[in-house]
Parts: sequence; structure tokens; C-alpha cells
Amino acid sequence: MKRYFTIFFLVFFISVKASAHDCTYEDEKYAKSRYYSLQESLDFAEKIKIMVRGKDLRGIFNLADGELYWGPRRAFALSKKFEEIFSDKWVEEVLEAPLPCSSYPKYEAFPLGGIWYKRHYESNKWYIWVISGALEEELGAPIGWKVDGSLISRNCFATEWLSGDNFELIAEELGLSKNVNFSENVGFYLGRTPSSFEKMASLIIPVKECQMQGEYEVRDGAIFVENTVYKVLVELSKERCQKLVPHLWASCEKAYLVQVADAGGSWGYWYDHGIYGLFDIRNQGKSIIPLKFFNSQNEGLNFVFEN
Repeated sequence: MKRYFTIFFLVFFISVKASAHDCTYEDEKYAKSRYYSLQESLDFAEKIKIMVRGKDLRGIFNLADGELYWGPRRAFALSKKFEEIFSDKWVEEVLEAPLPCSSYPKYEAFPLGGIWYKRHYESNKWYIWVISGALEEELGAPIGWKVDGSLISRNCFATEWLSGDNFELIAEELGLSKNVNFSENVGFYLGRTPSSFEKMASLIIPVKECQMQGEYEVRDGAIFVENTVYKVLVELSKERCQKLVPHLWASCEKAYLVQVADAGGSWGYWYDHGIYGLFDIRNQGKSIIPLKFFNSQNEGLNFVFEN
């Protein structure tokens, strides 16, 4: 499933008592329509503020559901001091932010300064979803991906469509069960059967067809062209890259975890995080192939660093 997020910086300067009675009737009505307790939401926001006020770094990350969708990796954050991860300004913004009476509709998430929190529909558990404005992990990745000295474009990186139809069709043609998450191990199926290469041909992008043409902009280490962007995050060893395509005859020449995004109108950017490999494919030449996708950047980084 496509994952998405746009960074918003919301700063408020009013302190509000944590009571559902301070919110409007419409807020309470909306909460009931979404099957959550408005008071529980406000209580969770207060809990977050207590952790931030006490500079309880571990406590803050214990309120997340595993890894954050966007923000510092848990292992990275807990290896630092609170003051290294969060600035005084960030703390002030969280503590002075009003307790939110309603969620941001696009994400069903509640803003609290640089923190966004949500509720699991199944478990009814509240958790921190996103932390923006914190210290970023230095990954040492190059700006853009160059093949034989030439920069490649976002078009080199095949991704799942917003509808998911392209991956679903390929999975069906490969005869995979609906219980199999094709995107988790795309590379595993390439070359697995004699016909798999042909059925997955749309995912194999020859570099000669997607080299950078025209102007582009570099922002925060990412390559922007009109409504598209990609960012190389971290390199994966050739040995581990090869293990992700056990049935492919070609050797992996280079592999990276890459963040790819396309503008989705009023929804902002739709993000994909996947490992891509460079292979010299017969009759096509050097090509970029997606090998494995993740639900978030942090999940991808953990895969690279922990395996």
C-alpha cells in the first residue's frame, strides 16, 4: 500500500486545559463518527507533553508504535541525549501548542507542535506517528545516483501505483496467492520461473531510457524535477543486494535504499521507500530494478543496518 506524508510546521501559543468540554460539539460529533474518544485523544496529548517537559527521550519513543513513520529512528534517537535530538525551540513549540480537538483529515492525525499522533482502529491504541524538526541522522549517501558518471532521474525507479493495480496484476500473472505481499520481496520473484522476467518487464528500467534530462533542483540531498523527487538514503552491499535476487543471472553492481515521491495534488507527496539495484541485463544494458519495499524510511534503514 502506498504511504504518504507532507511535512507541516504548526506552531501555536495558547495553553488549553485537557478537557473534551473545551472542544466544540462538532469536534465531539466528528470523534464519535470516527469511533474514538475525544477525551482519550486529549489525555494522550497531555501525556506527550509530560514526557517532553521532563525531557524523557525513552518515554517519548515508547509512545510510538515501533518505528516512527517519519522522524528519527528509535535506535539512533536513544543513542543520543534529549538535548541533541530536540532543540529548545522544538520543546517550546510542543509545550505551547494547544491540545488538538480534531485531527488533520488527510491523515487522521492530531498535531501537537512538531509531533503528530494517531489511533489504531483495531486496537484503539494511541501512538506517536510522526516527529518533525528533530535531529536528522547523517547517512553519508551521495546526492543523486550516477551511473557511469551520469545522473539518473526519478523515472528509473519503478514503484507501485497509487491504486496498487500494477503490482496486483504482476502478482496475479506470477500466480502468487493474495496473501503474499509482492512488494516486500519483488526481487525474489525475478527469474524464479522462465516467464517471470517477461511478466516483470515493466519494473526493469534501462538506464539509457531514464537519464536526467534538463534542469533539476537539489534540496535537502534530494533531486527535484517538477512534481517528482528522489533521494538516495544509504548504500546496500553488493552481497546483500544479490541475496535479494537469488534467481537472477546478472550480478548486482550497486544498490541503494531510495526514497521516491510524486506529488499527489492536494495530498502532497506520495512516498515510496525501496531498495533498488543496478544490473547489466541482456539486450537492455544497465538497468535499475526494485528489489524490496518498506512501509517507511525507518523500516528500510533498520533493514540495511540490522541485517
